[in-house]
Amino acid sequence: MNEKQYRKRVEAEVARSVRGANRKRQTARTARAGKLSAAARIAEIDAMQIDAKDGKSIARLIKTLEDTAEPKELRLAAFRALKTASFLGPAFAPYRAAYLKALRAIATDHEPEIREEALETLVLEKIDFARRLLSEGLKKPEKALVTAAKAIQLLSYDGHAEVAPLVREIFAKTTDLSAKEAALHFLAADPASAPLLSRVLKDRSQPARLRSLSATGLRLANPRSFERTARAIVENGKEDDDVRATCLGALTLIKDFRKTSDDPSFAKVVASLKAPKHSRALRASARRFMSQLGK
Repeated sequence: MNEKQYRKRVEAEVARSVRGANRKRQTARTARAGKLSAAARIAEIDAMQIDAKDGKSIARLIKTLEDTAEPKELRLAAFRALKTASFLGPAFAPYRAAYLKALRAIATDHEPEIREEALETLVLEKIDFARRLLSEGLKKPEKALVTAAKAIQLLSYDGHAEVAPLVREIFAKTTDLSAKEAALHFLAADPASAPLLSRVLKDRSQPARLRSLSATGLRLANPRSFERTARAIVENGKEDDDVRATCLGALTLIKDFRKTSDDPSFAKVVASLKAPKHSRALRASARRFMSQLGK
């Protein structure tokens, strides 16, 4: 290689280096100016390697999450990244206060999905602010930030027993089946709700799904009451097969199962439930019950 060729090669390499540097600077300027497409910015966030030492990046993510002018999907991408960062434990501690402040701010966001994600995260963080918002929404539907079913579900994560009376009230008033289902799931952990669960289980006018959920809840809240009611339902040929199947399956899970299984008359009824005329679920429950008796 002569001097002329060498000079050309060096000049070409310098030119490429300059062009590359210019492109990087332009990309940075464009990003700062917000001219990158939302999709490109989302991809950039999703590919980000979260480093607790990079406070600037975490601050930008929090700012993006809070900015209601940004596209919803971009804000959700920032939310995902921040959730990941929050699992860094003590390393995330310097940013935790700002993160929780942002969550409180977006708990009333105009975007339903962002509101729901924020409330769920706050509840899991045991932040009382979220519980108050959810409870207020149940008391005053016009102020609700999420559906009644979702609010009850989120409140169940919090484990505050004082909310149970409100949930029982919602169950009694609402006609929304999904809200009623969520309420029964919640009340299964509340011993004081055993009378309500028993009434629903016995009430043949109630949808089968609600009665089945009540059976599961009553078994946990008051096993003795459940055993009496469940046996009567299993033995009643006019009962719904799905409800009978749930009751029969749950009977095998109670502590004093032996008292039920040792009753020959009850075992005879259960054996008859294996007949083809009954639903598949009831036949399966009957077979499992009988197999535990060794029959």
